[in-house]
Amino acid sequence: MIWRSHMVIGASSWLALQTLTGPLTGTPLDTRERACGAVVAAGAALLCDMDTPASRLANTLGPVTRTAARLIGRVCGGHRRGSHSLLFCATVAGLSSLTFAHAEVVRIGDVMLTAGQLAALAIAYIAASLSVAGLLRLHGARAALTTAALVAAAASTTPPAALVSAAVTIGCASHLLADLLTPEGIQPLWPFSCRRISLAVIRRTGDRRETLLVLTTALVTIAIAGGYA
Repeated sequence: MIWRSHMVIGASSWLALQTLTGPLTGTPLDTRERACGAVVAAGAALLCDMDTPASRLANTLGPVTRTAARLIGRVCGGHRRGSHSLLFCATVAGLSSLTFAHAEVVRIGDVMLTAGQLAALAIAYIAASLSVAGLLRLHGARAALTTAALVAAAASTTPPAALVSAAVTIGCASHLLADLLTPEGIQPLWPFSCRRISLAVIRRTGDRRETLLVLTTALVTIAIAGGYA
């Protein structure tokens, strides 16, 4: 799937699960916190594709992220192998839980943030910048201002560690489910098994079936969220 589809499915997965199962963090969330979780999940949904420098996420920070993608690709054995496995998702979930639960405070001017909240804002910034450029078709100063406004709104929620960790985990897992529907499929049990599994609902990346699937997912999520509002 293309990166835009993964972001929509990641955000939709977070909102749907949050609505159907109740607060995943143990405490009720307000609208801003739900939106913050959706943005983080959308960004986290791109993490699995950090196994190739050709991915959109790998090109967000130029040589820095492309180099990181090459290293991750070598460790994972190439595209759609180790980074598209249950082990990778479990690792991301574990690391996010440890990182976002870190109590150390970082001071930025008059703003006090924990290390976890700062990491969450970094994910939110990447997700917001990609959304503004790819989905809203904004560039230059307008894109910068819109991205800054979105990230500021996310920061104002001071999201709890459990919310961010849950959003990252759900976003990452949604990527596996989405790619399972493509002809290439995924290797969920890597490195214990290299067997590739595919449902092949989508014939090729970005085709009409993918567009219809993503649109349906978004509309169903909106209906579910609206019905429980």
